Amino acid sequence: MERLAIRFYSLSILFWSISPILAASIPHGVHIKRQISELAPQYDYIIAGGGTSGLTVADRLTAAFPRRSVLVVEYGNLSNSTALLTPAATVLNPQFAFNILSEPQPHLSNRSFTVTVGKVVGGCSAINAQMFDRGSAADYDAWGDVAGQEYREAGWTWDGLLPYFRKSTTFTPPSAADVEKYGYTYDVEAAYGGDGPIHAIYPPFQWPSEKIMREAWKDLGVPSPIEGAGGDATGVFWIPSSQDPKTQTRSYARTGHYDAVANRSNYHLLVGHKVTELVLTRNGNGRRIEAQGVKIQAVSGNSSAIEVRSDQEVILAAGAIHTPGILQRSGIGPSNVLTAAGIEVKVELPGVGQNFQDHAISSMFYNLTTDVSPNPMQMFMNATLMQEARRQYEQNKTGPLTLSGGNSGAFIPLSTLTNNSQSIISALSAQSPSAYFPNGTHSTIIEGYQSQLDMLKNLLSSKEAATFEYPISPGGAIPVLLKPLSRGSVNINSKIPAGEPLINYRTFSNPLDLTMFIEGAKIMRRLYSTRSAKTLGSVEMFPGDAVITDSEWRVWLEKSVSPSFYHPVGTAALMPKSLGGVVDPELRVHGVESLRVVDASVMPLIPGTHTSSTVYAVAEKAAEVIIRDGGRD
Repeated sequence: MERLAIRFYSLSILFWSISPILAASIPHGVHIKRQISELAPQYDYIIAGGGTSGLTVADRLTAAFPRRSVLVVEYGNLSNSTALLTPAATVLNPQFAFNILSEPQPHLSNRSFTVTVGKVVGGCSAINAQMFDRGSAADYDAWGDVAGQEYREAGWTWDGLLPYFRKSTTFTPPSAADVEKYGYTYDVEAAYGGDGPIHAIYPPFQWPSEKIMREAWKDLGVPSPIEGAGGDATGVFWIPSSQDPKTQTRSYARTGHYDAVANRSNYHLLVGHKVTELVLTRNGNGRRIEAQGVKIQAVSGNSSAIEVRSDQEVILAAGAIHTPGILQRSGIGPSNVLTAAGIEVKVELPGVGQNFQDHAISSMFYNLTTDVSPNPMQMFMNATLMQEARRQYEQNKTGPLTLSGGNSGAFIPLSTLTNNSQSIISALSAQSPSAYFPNGTHSTIIEGYQSQLDMLKNLLSSKEAATFEYPISPGGAIPVLLKPLSRGSVNINSKIPAGEPLINYRTFSNPLDLTMFIEGAKIMRRLYSTRSAKTLGSVEMFPGDAVITDSEWRVWLEKSVSPSFYHPVGTAALMPKSLGGVVDPELRVHGVESLRVVDASVMPLIPGTHTSSTVYAVAEKAAEVIIRDGGRD
């Protein structure tokens, strides 16, 4: 089922493994470390995690403070595999990704799921589908509204984040010929204008049926804005790829924020190691707790962890799946979780590892009996066509192998999706915030969720925020729930605290998520019944005629939905401690000095988008805050 759920990648997920591409020359950093013995005993800044956010912050800090040292510790290795550069999703390759098994999900037929996050220098930006979009302005304004005035004033809103979206990215418009051929639209002034090291482009190829499926959504009355990245992210719009316009290869945190700066003498990258916990001390007669370093251990072998001290700050960038574990093993987190694991509670912070969110997805499939030519299936079934595609890519950087996960989608508000939107919102208003949490959930978590529910009611009522996404892929039908009401958790295993965490998505634990998903799936039948889609001769293969009534949809979805679109967020949320938050407006962990979190775990609400570009923006903002607080070099 999980494999079906990624069918939207237009089959390009296979490209990297079956099509030879030109070898790329990627420099090894001159300050790469592979042994703990190679490290200095102390650094100014230590960053746990060499992924999207960690490399972004390290780049900015080493540039701003050339006389201060920065150490980045990354679990994975620095890989020169061309598989990472080919424009295709490598999310299933275990060489580059953790493959953790989730807890069984009671509302998904008690199934467990692979939890896939990056395990390589570059993190998730190295293995994702390169869909480089942003949510609506309302999605980001909701962060400040949920957290409160102090957070709004600190810029955790759309207007506050837009400069960092711009700063992180260089957008290269498509050629006039490609605009004419494929119908690309964009608005540089509204969305871009920066010169950041991560590139965004529209590829020089699209399958002909892409245009037909975009027209099918228009047949349903769905609008088509010129630009989706300027705050208006509803309707059918084009999505850039995080891709280099010159080489037509993946643009990600490693190529953008490491390779060009690897020779900085103040920048050390330790690969094949993990930060196991923080070194905390009590100051001020025991009243203040401060992070003064980390414990680091090799990933392979049985070596003991050693301490490395930081003179300025420790920065957590291990992602929504692994940042909570570092905090909890250090004695920072929910007291019940820590006590069960035999860990001394140094800072009781109930929100650590809670508020876990992801985008749940399902997969329907339609056979296109009169698909236009060329199409992906023809290429895969015909060796001559595949050889020609390889030639186009290798010689000219053109053709279908420049495609990654897709470049357009339909982002649909709830009121557009169904006539039942008001009844869903009324049911949500009648819910108690504690109704669908486990017994014993801390009161601050409930308070924070109440604040989220108040905002989610507004977002679900709005025509300016999407509730579902449908990546456009001829034959595919992938409903993606963008505004989940259910909340999960990521906690250390009390029996093996040093091991991988216990991950509980708790998908559909709030039953209204399933109610919304039924409506989100039904619209696919309306889509494939439109005048435009009928020209492709679409025949529904999955789930087919066996699923008609709401009760049949309910049973089918419980067996077919996957809890993750590879967008885990929220486990160290930007909210006050009184609302179950973990970090303050400056991203400092509540109750701990010299410690910040800069990754996707800080998002209090998951935005209605693929999360890669948002993580870059958060990291850029974090780096600016840290530099400002660090004073002069």
